[in-house]
Amino acid sequence: MATRLERILIVVLIAVIILVPLGCILVVSFLVEEESTICLNTECMRTAVQILDSIDHTVNPCDDFYMFVCGNYMRTNFIPEDKTGIDSFSKIEDSLSHKLRILLEEPIHKNEIKPFKFIKSHYKTCLNSSQDNTDLLKYTLRQLGGWPVLEGENWNSRNFDWRNLAHKLRKAGLHSEMFLVINAEVMLNNSTQRIIEIDEPEILYKEYLKNGLDDKVTKAMYNLMVDVSVLLGADRNKAQEEMGRVIKFLVDLTQISVPLENKRASSSLINIMTINDLELIFPIVRWMSYINNQLLGIHNVDKDTKVNVLYPKHLKKLNALIIHNNERTIANFMFWMVVVNEIQYLNQPLRDRLNDFVKVADGNTENTPKWKDCVDDVTQRLPLVAGALYVRNFFKKEAKESMQNLVDQILKQFEEHLQTVRWMEEKSKERAKIKASTVTSFIGYPDELLDDKILSDYYSELGDPPQSYLLMDMKLANFSIKSYYKFLNEPVNKTDWRKQHSPLDVNAFYETSTNSIHFPAGILQEIFFGHAKPKFVNFGGIGFLIGHEITHGFDDEGRLFDEKGNMVDWWSDSTRDAFMENALCIEEQYDNITVPEIGIKLNGANSKGENIADNGGIKQAYLAYKHWLSIHGRDMSLPGLSNYSNQQMFWISTASSWCSKMRPEKLKYMLMSDEHVPMYYRINLPFGNSKYFANDFNCPLGSNMNPVTKCEVW
Repeated sequence: MATRLERILIVVLIAVIILVPLGCILVVSFLVEEESTICLNTECMRTAVQILDSIDHTVNPCDDFYMFVCGNYMRTNFIPEDKTGIDSFSKIEDSLSHKLRILLEEPIHKNEIKPFKFIKSHYKTCLNSSQDNTDLLKYTLRQLGGWPVLEGENWNSRNFDWRNLAHKLRKAGLHSEMFLVINAEVMLNNSTQRIIEIDEPEILYKEYLKNGLDDKVTKAMYNLMVDVSVLLGADRNKAQEEMGRVIKFLVDLTQISVPLENKRASSSLINIMTINDLELIFPIVRWMSYINNQLLGIHNVDKDTKVNVLYPKHLKKLNALIIHNNERTIANFMFWMVVVNEIQYLNQPLRDRLNDFVKVADGNTENTPKWKDCVDDVTQRLPLVAGALYVRNFFKKEAKESMQNLVDQILKQFEEHLQTVRWMEEKSKERAKIKASTVTSFIGYPDELLDDKILSDYYSELGDPPQSYLLMDMKLANFSIKSYYKFLNEPVNKTDWRKQHSPLDVNAFYETSTNSIHFPAGILQEIFFGHAKPKFVNFGGIGFLIGHEITHGFDDEGRLFDEKGNMVDWWSDSTRDAFMENALCIEEQYDNITVPEIGIKLNGANSKGENIADNGGIKQAYLAYKHWLSIHGRDMSLPGLSNYSNQQMFWISTASSWCSKMRPEKLKYMLMSDEHVPMYYRINLPFGNSKYFANDFNCPLGSNMNPVTKCEVW
């Protein structure tokens, strides 16, 4: 009989025999389970490499999250000599350009629809850099009355009227909106009707020119004016004298322009009057004939036609400026604006001179490759055709369905979030919920772009492409103008495929008049969106953009419009006051920041809408992701990054999509003219305002990324 000790040893041995294999099984099972949660497909591997290559582990995420995620990106990436900066958006744009180049350089097939033949022909004509349109442009200028600086003493001011010249330029398909822009837009306070709007023109490098004649870029532009006119045949001494007056006029024109922050939507932009009243108040032009001439007979107005003058004070200043300058200066200015818009089609010395100016203004040191310029040009002139080519060859229809599902989740999250907003009283909250529930989404591209007949019919008036690239550009400009003004003769259709954004736009949009969000195929790329990635990548990438665009419907501009897209006051006094107080917190928070690289402060007023959308957008995307986790338990992880939680990876993957590097010149002009702040602040400030971020990274209260005072609107 076994002794007690033997019995104990037998029990222990049996236990070891059973438990050791069981333990091994459990360990192996755990390791297999851990490995099974790591996403190892190609998309995930690329995403992991992108993030790991960007992260700087020497930075504490609670000190500076952007530099934690993007510090190594900043050190190891270099801006190409022909670019002003690099980021995810420019990377996508480069990829799209290469894909379009492949399509455009394919031979023209006889069975192709005419729009595809036209765009390929347009591209090939552009590539033919030996073609010189300089003499053709000079001939065209003479036919239009002549550029005084070239004509010298032969130019007669008695034959000049700037309004008549604007009409001739419009008919020719040349730039004609130097002083006034005639828009055909949906009414701000009635989204079922269109109205003619009188707007001010966009002027390139306006913010530099406003600084006056001593500004570096202003001086460079003056030298460009002189050199271009001399290259076209002007006497240098005369060119210096006459272009001196033109640059002074241009500076004066920019200095009477409307400040950016005053262009944000408000009731001050509604100034509806008849053309008869307009002619009495602003005798700067004979308005009825001027507008009809600009509309090219597509639509006619009479004395009783109502128009909306967006900026009445600007018209008064413009009237005074034109009166105080002689005809020769005004003519020189108008023809200069025509020439500088067409230099890309002229001889090499003129193109080189323009490129030299751009290098001074933007900071790049090399020219963009010719093929890239040509892809950009045909895409701009024929956006629907280029978009149709792209989506038919490179965009998968399943992406639209996946994206729609993500949009629906974040929209639902925003509607639920409205229930928790404490500063809104109930009536305003109910209206906000109605508006959120009626947001429509447009994803990828309109299906009409897949229909040969619809596309061919739309472009049927184009005819055959001219052999001259300049003439082709003029023809396309004329076609675009006429197509745009035809909408004045049609009822408003809020889902009209012709009014949707180009599929090649690498951006996302919110449209107030239709209460809709738009995500073109161009933005639905792997950096922001993928089918086979962990959900935190999609929620943090394109999800942030979805939340951003939804929040635009409720920012300082979007809140002025109801669910039907009409500018109407649907907020109670107390809710409006609370919103303004919260929005002011955001404005002042950004206003207090100086960008150290160039010593310029952020413009909190001009960027307020975008900053509200960034702060609200990241919150909605995060809460939607948390809701997804609550249903599915956990997410996949990325190789090399499994030491971070799913929630932490949401913030890391979001920030990694916004890593960027910019030349000082580009950064400076962005701060002067763009309603967006640099990407560093688009990450650190919204994340720093988020209690969820602070919790996920255990950031101490009072640290840089968990400040005591936080700002929140939505």
